[in-house]
Amino acid sequence: MKIALTIAALAATAQAQVAVWGQCGGTGYSGSTTCAAGSVCFKQNDYYSQCTPSANVPSSNPTTAPSTDPTTKPSSNPTSAPSTSAPSSGGSKIYFGTATDRPSNYGTIVPDNFNMLVSENGMKWDGHERFRGVFDFSSSLSQIAYAKQHNMKMRGHCLVWHNQMPSFYCSQQGGGTTGCAGSSLNSEQLLQVIETRIQKTFAALNDPTIIAWDVLNEAVDDSGNGLKRDVFTTCWDPTTSRKSSRWPASTLLLANQCFELVKSLKAQNLVDGMGFQMHLSQSQNLAGQADLFKKFSDIGVIIHITEMDVGGSNQQTQANVFATVAKNCAANPLCEAFVVWGVSDKDSWRSGENALLFDSNLQKKPQFAACHDVIAKGHQVGGPF
Repeated sequence: MKIALTIAALAATAQAQVAVWGQCGGTGYSGSTTCAAGSVCFKQNDYYSQCTPSANVPSSNPTTAPSTDPTTKPSSNPTSAPSTSAPSSGGSKIYFGTATDRPSNYGTIVPDNFNMLVSENGMKWDGHERFRGVFDFSSSLSQIAYAKQHNMKMRGHCLVWHNQMPSFYCSQQGGGTTGCAGSSLNSEQLLQVIETRIQKTFAALNDPTIIAWDVLNEAVDDSGNGLKRDVFTTCWDPTTSRKSSRWPASTLLLANQCFELVKSLKAQNLVDGMGFQMHLSQSQNLAGQADLFKKFSDIGVIIHITEMDVGGSNQQTQANVFATVAKNCAANPLCEAFVVWGVSDKDSWRSGENALLFDSNLQKKPQFAACHDVIAKGHQVGGPF
């Protein structure tokens, strides 16, 4: 769906010398292949080559693409992988992650206790395109550099969401959603800016440190009434995921959607996994959750716990909820990541709910051991800690 044409249009804007992290090759690319001083054109896959700092390129084979298996650690570049091998379908290990835009604010807490990092807001659309048509990925590149420095992997969050969409594309707020409900763009124009958003993001952030992307975030109405009534339901169809799945080929794509939709997309090879957010309460009824996870894994869908937190006032009860979800993840061989949505209660989006693993004084709570100790064992075989 206009993929080749769009790639060609982007390539035509290339300068004689490509800046660091810029595109320098790939199928359909017709721009410059000369990289700025201090960087080389590194082939990521058949669709994309990137001007990469020389120090970050495996010395043994700077022109060879990394494995298309997103869970495989490149043997020639140990600094780009976490402290353990990444999980694979049916494997033993599970990533244990947290979300923050400022990991260094917590000293060494993040790298000492987690091996996966998610940018809480910085990789959302309005964080990358603050002015129409002008993209800035500098903060996200800094996050990637931090993750590499500390031998962590990342999840990309998120490509498309009805919240935090650039205001210049949104003409109507509300309408059954807290985010954007309407746009001054027609369907074709909206699809075009979505495609540009996806292409620009992957061109800038196509790095093996990011092993998965949330493609379409919170697309389904929690009340069970199908897709949410927002700006995207007027033009969205599974081809959006098809477009995003082309860049890069080595990255898992996850969509927070209901089973039948994911089943249909999986049958068309358009999606790899399902993200379960898990913004829960201490009284949460989790009966049947393991069966739900199995329902998805039975059709070959990888599972990530993407945004877990548990509000409440009783730490032990909250810990029990964390432990239950962790056990259900560990019991499923296709559950490959367990991410808590924040580091400390003092910075949580759920202010006053004590929903995270570290308190406001950055001290571990019982909730930490309750889930960490389960995830550390992986799929009942052995794990990353």
